[in-house]
Amino acid sequence: MKYTPKRLQDNNPYNGKKIRKFIIFRNDMCRVLTAFGLVGVTLCGSWVLADSNKIESQAQVSSYNIQSINHNVKYFNELAIKQLEESVKAKIGEEISKNPNKFLDENVQEESKVEETEEEKYIKLYCDVYGINYDKVYAKLAELTDNFMDEEYLNNYVIGESMMKGRHVDCNSKEMAILLAVRSIAQLPEDYGFTDADLVTGKEYETDLDYSHQIGYVSNVLGVDPALNYAICRTECGFKSEMFLTKNNPSGLKFGSEWAVFPSPAAGFIEQACELLKYKIDGVESIADIGAIHAPLSDGNYEWVSNVTAIYNEALENYESLFGGEEKVNLTL
Repeated sequence: MKYTPKRLQDNNPYNGKKIRKFIIFRNDMCRVLTAFGLVGVTLCGSWVLADSNKIESQAQVSSYNIQSINHNVKYFNELAIKQLEESVKAKIGEEISKNPNKFLDENVQEESKVEETEEEKYIKLYCDVYGINYDKVYAKLAELTDNFMDEEYLNNYVIGESMMKGRHVDCNSKEMAILLAVRSIAQLPEDYGFTDADLVTGKEYETDLDYSHQIGYVSNVLGVDPALNYAICRTECGFKSEMFLTKNNPSGLKFGSEWAVFPSPAAGFIEQACELLKYKIDGVESIADIGAIHAPLSDGNYEWVSNVTAIYNEALENYESLFGGEEKVNLTL
């Protein structure tokens, strides 16, 4: 039987309905290639169609049996599709290996995100405050708490010995326990198997909060009076003394016989809050009793109690504007 266009139209399995399927496949490949930013999309499609046209042209001038033509067309297109699939897979694999996240669907990316734990959040915050290495501190605290699954940690917020300034502290939250633990590691790295060189990052802690809001935040975390902490710090340094500006020391604190130096103002405010927590544990809470220890008259601090009391009362009157109300503000804002 000789070739006729109508006959070929009726019998060729890759004409009519089936050629449309192939074009759909080709378009799908184009979309895949385009999504992956690959080149040569049009070339792949044109190559297949051009060769198909070549076969049709050859059929027009030949006297092959229709069955033979159908077999050749089918074989060629199956081979072309297989080669195209293999080429696309290879290219896609290559691109994905270079940057796997680039090609994930947005929904998949959202689902793959792991929510930050409280431990990660607080450890990062206070490592930033103290300018020390997050990964090493996290690993140490995970070790001390059986990966934060120890019953003492989960039920009583105990990390290690839970000591602060020689006193045992009953923490009332995970954040309080982590703050004290990070502070302890920062100040006594050798007790945890570190050196300063292991931990110190040299990065400055940055926050948009003013000093009063920073004081309010850390005081609330440690369970001491923000107004009292603020009043003592403001009396001692006015937030502009040389000691505060050069050492981040807000209240004349000492380590041994030396003036204490802190890596950030927030770390200094935490230390003064720890002083108040120490006094609280010892049962010393009035301004006069604290003054007798912190700023004794024998050192010439004759107006210390009256000055702190005046600022304290002022702070109470302006509590919300100074400290953000009764709710804790976010120290990282």
